[in-house]
Amino acid sequence: MNKPPYVWIIAILVVEVLISGCTPETPEKEALKYHRKACHSANPIVKIALLERAIELDPELIDAHFDLAEAYYSEAMYEEAITELRRVIELGREDATTYYNLGLNYYDDDQYDKAIEAYEKSISLNPNDADAYYNLGLVYISKKEWDNAITEFKKALQINPKDVKAYHNLGLTYIKKGLLDEAISEYTKALQIKKTMIDTSVGLGVAYGKKGEYVWAMSRLKKTLKADPDNPRIQYNLGMAYLGMEKYNKAIREFKKVERSGSDDINVYISMAEAYTHKGRYDMAIKKLEEALEIIKSMQEVIHPNLEMARSAATFTTTRKEAVEDTGVSP
Repeated sequence: MNKPPYVWIIAILVVEVLISGCTPETPEKEALKYHRKACHSANPIVKIALLERAIELDPELIDAHFDLAEAYYSEAMYEEAITELRRVIELGREDATTYYNLGLNYYDDDQYDKAIEAYEKSISLNPNDADAYYNLGLVYISKKEWDNAITEFKKALQINPKDVKAYHNLGLTYIKKGLLDEAISEYTKALQIKKTMIDTSVGLGVAYGKKGEYVWAMSRLKKTLKADPDNPRIQYNLGMAYLGMEKYNKAIREFKKVERSGSDDINVYISMAEAYTHKGRYDMAIKKLEEALEIIKSMQEVIHPNLEMARSAATFTTTRKEAVEDTGVSP
């Protein structure tokens, strides 16, 4: 007696299920499982472990390398992230995002020249990415290449005219170059877009102060202080505005607020000494300058041992590397 066709179909399916259950998964399939688990993990340490295991199983799983680089970056493991992103590029993914992320990691790892190369490559692949130009500007600020920074921030603003961060950093860069009118203009543009930017408002006050327009500086900084009453940076710059206006008691009052906040910024003590000197309070001026010297001394006591330790470590590393190169033995 012939069995109906559907019986044979069911039988074949059952056999295939049984066989698949007995056959071990390939490393590539296992790697994909770990990758998927990593994508659903909120714990960065667990995510890194899962991605590392995925790559062990399938070293050419490009998405796992890319995601591992992002996980490393989130944990400030920049060297490891750079290694993964270089591997992504080796595997054939040369897109703007990969080079952009590479630029981020090089920048945060203080490798500025390599960051510039990465961002320029990202821009060549995606010329309309305002963030890439902006970040490139930040790199140039770190290198104190003010003209290059200005160029990149302007390019970012051509693409995104509402980028308040670009206006802010453009203003900061103009201050570094001593172009105070330009700085005031850029800070003002940023505040027209977003009025609540404390740092930008302080920067505007500083620019007015450096220009000698102390009343404008005072007005801007007092307004900013209302939004953030305990901000020592605002208090200090307000004190500097009062100092420029020859209102020495008010200047000292603001400087004292900064001092009481626990600040060890010697500029506060030097400025306070200047105000006391103008008032003829030479005893207090001497006291504040002596306190500034004590701060410098205490900083030196911390810096010198750490500096010597760093120099010793650098010398040891260099000597060891040279010895290894001479012997041809791997470290």
